[in-house]
Amino acid sequence: MHPRTKRHPLQLLLALIVLINLLSACGALGADETAKANNLIAEANAAIDAGNVTALAASKKNDWIFQEIRDTTFADDKVRLKADVKETVDGFNQSAAKFREAARKFEEASRLRINDKFKEYLILKSQEFNRNAEKMDAAAAVPQAVLDSDTIEILKQRFDDNKTRYEQLEKEAKELADKAEKVRAENKDQFQADNANK
Repeated sequence: MHPRTKRHPLQLLLALIVLINLLSACGALGADETAKANNLIAEANAAIDAGNVTALAASKKNDWIFQEIRDTTFADDKVRLKADVKETVDGFNQSAAKFREAARKFEEASRLRINDKFKEYLILKSQEFNRNAEKMDAAAAVPQAVLDSDTIEILKQRFDDNKTRYEQLEKEAKELADKAEKVRAENKDQFQADNANK
């Protein structure tokens, strides 16, 4: 056997070890991506803030709309309030879109190379804000029911149906928020700064 042939596998192994060490030193293999996750969380938090502002404005306008509606003048009220109803529906839809954006950011961050507890927290936050988005969809259906209902009785039934759906989604979102907060509270040392606070 030729001695050079015997060394060839060893040279390949040595070259592979050197390459792995170089890649590890450069951070290409197994690098922690917590900083990147925190940036995504900051973006999610900004989306949440925007969604909350829009939801609050839409909610106030929604309350006003339902104060303006009378059983005896429903048909006229429906026509008179049409622009306000559409604006309110748009507000809730914009809020839902912001909450879905936040959920996507949390989900994207959870797929990065981060510690397992941080990952678990981010998955729960993603689920929570998907529920909050669904809650805003249910909220939008309430003023939309003003336009879609032919009678005050139909409106009241749709209102009750959507209220029940909204309350169920609110309960689910709160349960997910509580679970996420428990993970965070029990593992404070594994979370970066205060980005994961929403």
